[in-house]
Amino acid sequence: GYFCLQLAAMRDNPNQPVGSREADLSDTRLFRQFNPFVLPGDADGAPTWNNLLADLRETMLRARPDVIVLPHPALDPHPDHICA
Repeated sequence: GYFCLQLAAMRDNPNQPVGSREADLSDTRLFRQFNPFVLPGDADGAPTWNNLLADLRETMLRARPDVIVLPHPALDPHPDHICA
């Protein structure tokens, strides 16, 4: 539900919603409606850094993974993946 190429802008202004660059969308709930469990960001649907972190935290607490794999910037230069 968070929008492509917007992570750096979200990080730089953590409370400011950052909508899609491609479509006239600024609410993550359009995509979240297909998920079976509620996340903190669903309360207002704002695509903010703080909501993203709250959603990731809740997901990690539910899943309790033993390993988290992230892309390496040398192999995957997508700006959002580097920001991750």
